[in-house]
Amino acid sequence: MPTVNHSASIAVTLLGAITAFLFANRKLPSCIKRLAELFPGCSERTYQRLDAFIVIVVGCTVGCLFCTHTTYAACLMSGLTWATSIRMLLGSEDRGGRHPLKAAGPGFFR
Repeated sequence: MPTVNHSASIAVTLLGAITAFLFANRKLPSCIKRLAELFPGCSERTYQRLDAFIVIVVGCTVGCLFCTHTTYAACLMSGLTWATSIRMLLGSEDRGGRHPLKAAGPGFFR
């Protein structure tokens, strides 16, 4: 089995996360609305930058931690899929207007 350089695998996973963020459908949810609630009074550009940072860095970190990278293609796909998954989790709401993590019930994270 080929070995993948650890530093290069992180860089390729980060590239996948950046690609997922830049080329994602703009109709995908983002966490900008939630960030505006947490940090009121900031400019729209600040919320967009925070959203980009959260999606890219958290997606790359989760992709590196939870996946065993054997090829650089696996690293790239890990960054793509985890960044998109993080974006969907942070910004989506179900049909009742509730966040999917909150819709699981009050004791879900206990």
